[in-house]
Amino acid sequence: MRSVYLLVDPAEAAVLLDHAIEGCKTDDGAKIRTIGNTLSRWREEILDHHRTGALNGPTEERTSARSR
Repeated sequence: MRSVYLLVDPAEAAVLLDHAIEGCKTDDGAKIRTIGNTLSRWREEILDHHRTGALNGPTEERTSARSR
């Protein structure tokens, strides 16, 4: 996933992310397939980083604080 975020070009990031999602979804391990499903659900939000430069750190911080 780090490789996706390091890319500058949104189209290249989308291709790499889609490749990672497909790889996870077809893996033999149930936990890896779950990661693929999660990445698929969050695909647009992940790629928003390349479109806007935004990160979801503040959202993660609020979510983490609520779950404590």
